[in-house]
Amino acid sequence: MYLLAAGLLALFTIAAMACSEPVESEGCEEDDDCPDGELCDTDANECVEAEEMTCDDHWECPGDRLCMDGLCVEEEDFVCETTADCPGGDVCSDGECVEDVIEDEHYNVTFTSEHQVDGDVELYLTNSDGEPNEPFDTGDIDCDAADQCVVTANESYLIVIEGDDGNQTASAAPLAGDPPEVDGDAQTFATEMDNPSVRGNGVTFKRPEDGDYRAYYQPIDGAEKQVATLHDTAGNQHRHRWNVFPEHNVAVQFQPPGLRDLDIRIGDMDAGLGVEDQIYQISGGAAHGEGLGSYMIRNVPSAISDDGRLVAFYVPTANQYEDCSSDDECSGPGAQCGQSNRCWALEPTVHVVDRDHVDQLGEGCSSHEECGPVNRCDSGSEDFEDGLCAPQRISMGLADVGLDACEETRSAGETEMFTDLSPPLNFAPDGTVYFVAERDCVRDDGDAQTEVEANIPRSVIVSGDPYTGEFTEVHGNLGGDDYNAADCGGFAERFDDSVECVKYIEQMRLSPDGNDFVYLGTDPGSGASRADSDMHVWRARRDADNFSRIGGVGTEVVDEFAPHYPASADDDDAENDDE
Repeated sequence: MYLLAAGLLALFTIAAMACSEPVESEGCEEDDDCPDGELCDTDANECVEAEEMTCDDHWECPGDRLCMDGLCVEEEDFVCETTADCPGGDVCSDGECVEDVIEDEHYNVTFTSEHQVDGDVELYLTNSDGEPNEPFDTGDIDCDAADQCVVTANESYLIVIEGDDGNQTASAAPLAGDPPEVDGDAQTFATEMDNPSVRGNGVTFKRPEDGDYRAYYQPIDGAEKQVATLHDTAGNQHRHRWNVFPEHNVAVQFQPPGLRDLDIRIGDMDAGLGVEDQIYQISGGAAHGEGLGSYMIRNVPSAISDDGRLVAFYVPTANQYEDCSSDDECSGPGAQCGQSNRCWALEPTVHVVDRDHVDQLGEGCSSHEECGPVNRCDSGSEDFEDGLCAPQRISMGLADVGLDACEETRSAGETEMFTDLSPPLNFAPDGTVYFVAERDCVRDDGDAQTEVEANIPRSVIVSGDPYTGEFTEVHGNLGGDDYNAADCGGFAERFDDSVECVKYIEQMRLSPDGNDFVYLGTDPGSGASRADSDMHVWRARRDADNFSRIGGVGTEVVDEFAPHYPASADDDDAENDDE
């Protein structure tokens, strides 16, 4: 009996200890080593509650879990705000990360073709298959006599701009059919215009008024809108640039208050931009040296994302980097220690503004995250001392301003660096911004092909990430090779990406759905001396999988061009929307 009682007492004692002192989880190497409801923290080699596993990036999360708001969550619980939130290659669509699928797309392209002998200009029409590549039927409208003949993006109208500088008029003729043809008389809808440009189904222009210049937007159907006051005195109008995005009712203005600064203003088109709409100033005050001049007084290309949230613009910029006390502490071609004791270099730069976070711009910060998903914390130190929120910048190379950028980069062995960017800027549906980057450096006549530079400027279509500031070369002369006309084959012949067809790319626009690059590239009938001036129309898939030449007429030179949907495609989309 005594032994039985002692045994029972021992069992009760062990049970009590088990209840009062829970056993700690043992070490782990993978999730299978942990009990249900726990995951293996491989950094600490211990099991933790699944809901408590912290992360900074997706790769830190086990299995199919994704990183959201600093915690690893189940894939079905993950919600993205932007494409930058998604794992590699995916895009954000309605809060869900999905595969970025590039599909075949059919669209038309109009372009102007100029005869090299008599200078006659004619409007042409082709499509993504290179057909029909024939003159556009403009009826009684003489596009050769006009300043501009532009088919609107939805192929609803042909807009014709004509008249003397400062007193131009715009008229619109309706279009119908596929391929489209003029289907009615042209009606004047805007007058007394200076420096007009077609935007959407309308025109933007400037006009002198009471000693000032003001920018306006006039739709074909609708009232005129004053979008900006360009300056205080009429003599300074050349220092002001603006753009409008009618589909989002957004206007932007770029005003250089001095030779090397640029004020950025963004607001509603119908409110009239003013000083109160200034969101930031791109400052070049740190730059110094001979020959820099007024590099901010120039055209400033700009674009807006499909959701209207991001605005990108291009201008050579004196970008500042790490703190310094002398030039010797600054690395990279053209880098110097500036007046603010930070290294700087004048670089071709695309700036990106996040309209949802403009209030943070210019505010103090101690990390990039404090400035929003796109803006960055600008500082000369790794610990972000004296940091200020600034727009994101996608910078590359060395701008050919105030120095010989070709020689500077060549001497440093950086012959892949670009010296300029070519507008327009283009936002893809996923928020990536695309443009043409150029290295305008050509070897001297007679130099061997083995020399550093090619026989034409190196030009490449580049994708820029607004969230990281990084860029990727996608399509074009990636290796800086020589141009050889015989490599580029015949008209409308489609090549895969294994074919070496080196050409100069002057400018690029995305197709209406963003699947293709549509660009002006070298006419293969031209010699190397004219490879950067004799242009035809080309297309390439956005993944650079294949490309072909789809527009151009013999030795005539293509100038302006625009891809757009056939009107019938718009009608089909509208019917589907109604369903």
